Amino acid sequence: MIVKEKLIEKFISGKTVLDIGCANYGNPFMYDFIKRTAKSVEGIDNDRKTVEALVKKGYNIKVADAQNFTLGKKFDVILCADIVEHLSCFSGFFNSCKKHLNRDGTLLIFTPNAYAFNGFATILFKGKYKIHEEHTCIFDESTIKELLSRHNFEATEIIHFVETDFVEKKLSKILLNINKVAEKFRKNLSTKMLIVAKIKTD
Repeated sequence: MIVKEKLIEKFISGKTVLDIGCANYGNPFMYDFIKRTAKSVEGIDNDRKTVEALVKKGYNIKVADAQNFTLGKKFDVILCADIVEHLSCFSGFFNSCKKHLNRDGTLLIFTPNAYAFNGFATILFKGKYKIHEEHTCIFDESTIKELLSRHNFEATEIIHFVETDFVEKKLSKILLNINKVAEKFRKNLSTKMLIVAKIKTD
C-alpha cells in the first residue's frame, strides 16, 4: 500500500466517493484502491481518450472538467489528488464540489508543499527548482487554508508527508530520504500535504 492510500483509507472506508482527475494517464491506481475500500466510486477526468479506454475496461469514469461538472448526485467523499495545483478557476472547482458533497461530506485534497526541503536542496545544489510545467500555483498550509475559506470550506486537518512512491532517479531518492528526516523535525518541510476539508456550516 502506497502512502496516499494509507492516508485516505480511514476517510473513504464504506463511503461513496468521487475521484476527480482519476485517469492518471491510463494508470488509475487511486481509483483502483478506492474501489476495493469504499462503498462505491465514480471518477471524472478531462482526458477523453484515456477515459474512453478505461471505460472499455469497466471503469465508471466520465469525461468532465474539474472546474465545472454536474453529475446529478452527491457523495460522502470527494478526492482531488494532485489536481488543484493545475487549475485556473478555483471558484468553479469548489462550487462544483459543494454541489456534489453530502451534508457533512469530506473533501480530500493532495497537493505539493511549497516549502518542501528537497526544493530548497535542489536550489542549493542546482541553482533552481523546476516546478511542473502544467502547474499554475503551489501552496503552503496557510495559503490553502485561505483559498478554502474564501470558497466556504474549512480545513479540519492538514497532514504533512513525504511521498517517495514511484520515484526512480537516484538523486531524487536521496533528496527525498533526507527530506523524510527533515520533516520529522519540521513538518512544514514535507513534500506533500493532504488537506481534509468540510463545507462551512455557519
